[in-house]
Amino acid sequence: MRELCRLIYLYWRRHEKSAAALMFAGMLLTAVVTATLLLVRSEYRRKLHRQYDQAGYADVTVPPLPQQQALLHAWNEQYPGIIEGSIFVPGKAGIGNAVFSYGFLDDPEGLAHIPMESGRLPVTADEIAADRSVLNCWNWNGKPGDTLTLDTGTYRVCGIIDEVFGRQRLYSEIGAESPAFSIPLIYVGKPETDSDTPRFVMLDAAPLSQEQQTAFRNQIDSVIASVLDEASMGKYARWIDRADRVAVAANIGKKPEFQKDVRWMLMLSGLAAVIAVLSVIAVQRSVRTQRQPHLTLLHRIGLSNAKLGLMELTEYAVFCVIQTTLGILSGIGVYALIYLYQTKALDMAPYSGITTDRLVTAHTKNPYLTAALFSAAVMLAACLLNRFFGHHAPDRHRPHRIRSTRGMLRAVFAQRSVTVMQSAALMLICLGTLLGYAYFTDTGKSFKNGLLYEFPEDYALGNGFTLNAETLPEYYSAPQPSVIGITAIEQSEMLPLADGNDQSGIGDDTASRLPDAVCIGAVSQTLIVTDEPNVRYQNQVQFSHEDEIAFLLEHSDAAYRNFFADGGLGSKQLYRTETKLASENLIRQLAPYIAEGDISYDRLRNGSEILVIEDKRNRPLFHAGDTVKLASVCANEQYGIGDIQLADAVIGAVLSLPEDAGTLLQYAVSGSGNYRFLTLAEGASNLGLHHAAYCEIFAQKPLDGGLIPGSAGMTLHSYAQIRQRLLKKKLLECGGMVLIAVLMSLLGFAAYFNGIGMKIRMKSYQISI
Repeated sequence: MRELCRLIYLYWRRHEKSAAALMFAGMLLTAVVTATLLLVRSEYRRKLHRQYDQAGYADVTVPPLPQQQALLHAWNEQYPGIIEGSIFVPGKAGIGNAVFSYGFLDDPEGLAHIPMESGRLPVTADEIAADRSVLNCWNWNGKPGDTLTLDTGTYRVCGIIDEVFGRQRLYSEIGAESPAFSIPLIYVGKPETDSDTPRFVMLDAAPLSQEQQTAFRNQIDSVIASVLDEASMGKYARWIDRADRVAVAANIGKKPEFQKDVRWMLMLSGLAAVIAVLSVIAVQRSVRTQRQPHLTLLHRIGLSNAKLGLMELTEYAVFCVIQTTLGILSGIGVYALIYLYQTKALDMAPYSGITTDRLVTAHTKNPYLTAALFSAAVMLAACLLNRFFGHHAPDRHRPHRIRSTRGMLRAVFAQRSVTVMQSAALMLICLGTLLGYAYFTDTGKSFKNGLLYEFPEDYALGNGFTLNAETLPEYYSAPQPSVIGITAIEQSEMLPLADGNDQSGIGDDTASRLPDAVCIGAVSQTLIVTDEPNVRYQNQVQFSHEDEIAFLLEHSDAAYRNFFADGGLGSKQLYRTETKLASENLIRQLAPYIAEGDISYDRLRNGSEILVIEDKRNRPLFHAGDTVKLASVCANEQYGIGDIQLADAVIGAVLSLPEDAGTLLQYAVSGSGNYRFLTLAEGASNLGLHHAAYCEIFAQKPLDGGLIPGSAGMTLHSYAQIRQRLLKKKLLECGGMVLIAVLMSLLGFAAYFNGIGMKIRMKSYQISI
């Protein structure tokens, strides 16, 4: 045996390239099988965890009962080994009336099983994670990494909890009666000091026998029933039988959605494995052909066929161990890259196939053992095929017919040019690439993968801006202030009354903290007041019928029922117009389009001056230095007047924008009519215009969601996220096809060029002889 080992060592020492080619082919085969089974296990685990999202891992969650500590001590003594976790509930936190229970976890076994939409659970005291439904109640439009200010302090949001968790646990409804302690939807980092705050205790009775679990369950149910009513028990005590969990885990692999998700992956991976098998056989055949003279010489000097077979089996066993180890490590590395791509680029839930979860491992194949056994079986089969068929050469002088399978195999293995196996590998490369293209693009018409978001290519936000036309990454919007109008019968213009319930939008104090964003708003109830008619003004408001006047006065507050009296606002000439609001950085962009006057930002802020936007196609209606009287009328809870504000403003500058001024600038000052006023929100408020706030924000860079108060009621439309999702879709469609082509090419061309290389080395050897 020592002599055989020495012969093996001396031969492969002189043929290191052949040894490397042999190990590379086997390593690819093992890596493909390992990565594929890890992907299947990952998908299985993801489906299984979706079953836990509604109830978690715990068998039961015990609420903060008065005798909780004593009961836990008694249960632990009677049933040792029960797994325990805790959710501490210090109190409630929120914004205004939107207040929810918050807590922190002491849950080393992960019994709470809180599913994350993005990010992670908090670790330090200044971090927070909240359910998406709660964040929506606060009108928070940020992302992990942004700040969030609650009545308990300012935190950095490290994670957003999946809304499915909130739908199951949203017990403390806003403005409704709720239990004293609700399972929290907000989580902060665990404090460094011990806490005596109330807590929910989660218990997992997995180590107990079935009889012990039944007794344990009955005991807990009786205790909870003695303290809580039946409705409250349903909120807290959620039993999940261990047998049910096993049954759920066993049935996941049979579900159509799981089979659909893994079918194409298994098909393409199967093709890759077949190509790898052909690669192993082709490389071994080339190695066998190359060393045949050496084996013939050993046989002639006295080495028996049995010892030659033992030598080959020994060396291939050594190769099998090395290539299996390297292949498994390579497969894990490939899967790790895919996992990072799934979790980082595609934002998929971080459920890795590398897991020790018994319910996952019990119902999926072991990727490492399966890959090792499969690789060893292929190596052994290739070794035997090449031993029994590889050394028979066909008769080159006369053709013959193949009359048996044995003869066919001999003919195949005796080819000294490009073998049939190499040609088959190339054919499978083309087949696998076509199948991959069909899967990832569905013939280029639609995309069937449920992990992606669907958006139209030219995504519009309804305000004239499209995804492809603008480079603004984020757009925030709140409903524009509405107007309750009293319409005259014989006039087309109504008397605009600002809706007294509007409270949305931001002011200049918030806008000043957004240097990379421009803020836009509009006040539609502005009136120009004159003593005499002015035919150059548009949209005159008039009431000529007594019924109209009587209706308005009847519903108005007592202080404004003299509206139509001599000297009252209704006896003046009223012309409805619109006041546009723009933040200071946007008005600075409008400065080059001044037709008259200049802009004083201090006077704009204090309301003493105002700007006018005029259509340059019409003759000027206003000039710099003119004084206009403006009025703003606010409705009460009925269809009447609740407040009137009057102010004199000097026209500081007249602006006229050309058509090529830019989409954003044109949108900021657009409106009905040929003229409209423009000022800061602070200036409009000082003028007495009701609901003077910015209701739209166009951000040049992604904003920290904590900079926009929840009271603003704004909704985020992220151009950047939409572009990112569309890019992900295109990259996955094209990238999937490219990756499959690369994989198939790597495997197939390994077999092809290894055969070519072997042939070249053989010719070189023959020439040297």
